[in-house]
Amino acid sequence: MSAQSVKIVIPVESSAEQEEHQRNSRKMLKEVQNSSAMNKENVIKSVLGSKLPAFMAHKELAKKTLFVDPAEAAIELKRKKMVQSQSSQTSPEKASGSKPTITEEDLTSTEGPSQQYWEVLAEKRRAALEESLSENMDLYEQLSSLKEELSTSKQMLQESRNLVEVLTELLQEDEVELRLGSTVAELAWKMIAALCRKYRATATTIR
Repeated sequence: MSAQSVKIVIPVESSAEQEEHQRNSRKMLKEVQNSSAMNKENVIKSVLGSKLPAFMAHKELAKKTLFVDPAEAAIELKRKKMVQSQSSQTSPEKASGSKPTITEEDLTSTEGPSQQYWEVLAEKRRAALEESLSENMDLYEQLSSLKEELSTSKQMLQESRNLVEVLTELLQEDEVELRLGSTVAELAWKMIAALCRKYRATATTIR
């Protein structure tokens, strides 16, 4: 039995196909490198993100402790003492029901007035506003009362004028009547006098 020869065919790629395969290989290599770089960066960020704040906090604390300004430290200490003293003073005042007052320190302090100063000022403004509102209400009530009195006075004046007109007409009528009455009386007296004279003349003639 004769041996048969086996032919092996190896495909040969063209130059264009080889360049395409090389470009694809380079592209895949770049993607793998970018992915590994991104993963590495994410890991570093996660590690530093959990440890950096504490480290930075200690660093800032050490910086503030080592490089603190004595003047600022004194001012801060004074402010804390003032706040503590004010809190200790205001609590008994609130418990006893007494009103807060403005102290000399509120007016002369270089740090500005305290919270108690603004509370006292706000209370005074509120009291002044209430007083002003009360005065305005009183003035409004007085104005309403004066308007009512003025309206009543005008009405009474008009009624008085009407009454004067009526009385004037009545007086004029009475005066006319009086004049007429006096005229009639004079005529009657004249007639009586004439009759008397006539009677006397007749009596003299008869004698």
